[in-house]
Amino acid sequence: MAFSDQALICIPANQQQVMFRTTHGPSSFIGKTYSKLGVRFERAAGKLCTMNKIGPEFPTKDLDNAFSGDPELKLKQLCDVYAFYTQKQQTPPMPNNCDWEVGDLVKYCSRLIKYASPTKSIKTQLEAFKSIVRLTTSYPGLRLAFLRDPSLRNINLDIIWKRQDDGWMDEEWRLFRHLAASCIGNQQLEVIRVVEGITPAAFGTFYPHSKGIVEKFLAIAVDTVLTDGIQRMTAIRYLGGILQMRPFWIENRNQGMPGEKLLRGSVVLVENLGLDPSMPNPSRNILSTDVEGIDILIQAVLVGVRGWAMQITPLQQDAAWLQLAFKLLDILDGLIPGKKR
Repeated sequence: MAFSDQALICIPANQQQVMFRTTHGPSSFIGKTYSKLGVRFERAAGKLCTMNKIGPEFPTKDLDNAFSGDPELKLKQLCDVYAFYTQKQQTPPMPNNCDWEVGDLVKYCSRLIKYASPTKSIKTQLEAFKSIVRLTTSYPGLRLAFLRDPSLRNINLDIIWKRQDDGWMDEEWRLFRHLAASCIGNQQLEVIRVVEGITPAAFGTFYPHSKGIVEKFLAIAVDTVLTDGIQRMTAIRYLGGILQMRPFWIENRNQGMPGEKLLRGSVVLVENLGLDPSMPNPSRNILSTDVEGIDILIQAVLVGVRGWAMQITPLQQDAAWLQLAFKLLDILDGLIPGKKR
């Protein structure tokens, strides 16, 4: 599925309670004192980094490219990754039409991990944290490739990645440090145990009398009482990754209940953010939730149900899932600055 770069969830300026710090490398002081010289220095440094492929964006791109094939091929690749790292296959498989082997993923993961080190700038660390969170949850099973890096064995990443000036870090930086460390190193998280307990080919299964992986993660995602924040954020991220795959939407295209549950959960998640001025407690701290993760999830849900909506008959136009889709779209429209309800 292709997704737009445009965020669905817009955060009102008056609710952005934390000013995120940004750093611009060693030339920031020079730029303030000698602006023109500083700008030229930054440009030259940026070009040098690009030429030498320095920065977390390059291994991130390599990993994205490894899974950039059509939906069927992507699913097969994820199944191969799962089989290799969980069933101890001796020979790394190489999916058809691919120019990489599963073993190559470790190399890309190791390169990305280096940018999460506290020896890097705050900005670089944050970019690495965000990439780790997105990659491990968009491509279930990739966490196991990260763990093949010898430097990650038997260590607490949440501690290793702390900076000496950790007390001065903002909420965004701390949030993604915790989240990235959990996505790689916290095997005790229920979400990780569940997602690595079945092959990706079974992610789309919706059981009539028991909960499949999608229902389990949705229940965790909307639970604001019994489930801790990191568990909820991880479930939301994995849900977004799973729902970007085609199997769920193909297997359940003739069932309204899966879509209805997902849309109802999406409505709850957006309302719980406290961004809708018509809802109570609009000043709620938005940084307690991973807004970007919810945005990815909702995009996946809306793209999926759009495919269903294009195939409905006149008799299905009053279906509960379709009405919930309209409700979700109305809520999102209300969050767009300057747009009247």
